[in-house]
Amino acid sequence: MGILVQHGFEGFVEEDDSLRAYIRADQWNDSVLSSLRSSLAEAEKDTGDGHPLCIEEVLEERNWNEDWEKNVREVIIDDAVAIVPSWCPMDMPELKDKMILRIDPKMSFGTGHHETTRLSLRLISRYARPGMEVLDFGSGTAVLAIYALKCGAKHAVAIDNDEWSVENASENAARNGVVDSITILEGSLEKVDDRMYDMICANIDFPTLMRYIPRLCSLCRIGGAIIMSGLLHTDLERIKPVYEQEKYEAIEMQRENEWIALALKRK
Repeated sequence: MGILVQHGFEGFVEEDDSLRAYIRADQWNDSVLSSLRSSLAEAEKDTGDGHPLCIEEVLEERNWNEDWEKNVREVIIDDAVAIVPSWCPMDMPELKDKMILRIDPKMSFGTGHHETTRLSLRLISRYARPGMEVLDFGSGTAVLAIYALKCGAKHAVAIDNDEWSVENASENAARNGVVDSITILEGSLEKVDDRMYDMICANIDFPTLMRYIPRLCSLCRIGGAIIMSGLLHTDLERIKPVYEQEKYEAIEMQRENEWIALALKRK
C-alpha cells in the first residue's frame, strides 16, 4: 500500500488473493503505470513474494457508499468520542457518556473507520482550546472541523475540492448543530484568505501535504498547532525536512498500524 500511495492511489480494499487500489482517472497514464511496475519489481527483490499482476479497470463515477453504508456502524474512539451515522439509534448503551458526532459519509472521507481519522481526532482533543479559529483542509465529511467546534473552537473553515464532500459537510454540520460556526468552501487552499488560524487540520494524501506545507505553516498563528495525517510511517523521513524548513517541529506523533498523525508547532 505504501508504494501505491506514493504513486497517487487513495483507496484500498484487501481481498483474499488481491488488493484493489483506486486512483483518479485523470491521474492515471502509461507513465504512472510504468513507474509503478518498476517500483513493484524493486519490492519483489526485497520480499521475494513474486511480482504481482496488474489488472486495470475504469470505473464509472457513482455513490460508492450506497451499498456499504447500510452496514456501517458507530465508531467509538478511546471510549470518549463516538462517530454515529444517522441510521444508527442513539439509545445504545455503548454510547452513554460519549461525545456524539453524527456523521453520514456519502462519498466523503471521514467516518472514523480509517486510522488517519481516528489519529487526527485524538490529536485535536489534546490541542483544541476554547475560542480557537480552525482550518480543516481536505475536510471530507468535515468530521475534524465539527469535532474541533464541539471541543470549544469558536469558528471553523472546512474546505475540500470535491463537490460531494462540500455538500456532505454542510449536511453533517446541520446534523451536529454547528451551521452558524462553520464556513464550508469548495476549492483548494488558494481559496482560503490570509487570516491566521489557531489550529489547522490536514488529513489528506501525502503528495498534497508535501505541496501545501509552506502555505499551511504561513496560516498558523504563533502558538497554534498543525494536525497533519494521511501519512504512512515511511513518509516521515521525506516530510520532516519540509516542515522543518518552515521552522516547525513535531511535538507529538500518534501511530496506528502503518499510519501516523503529527502535531506540529513553530520552533
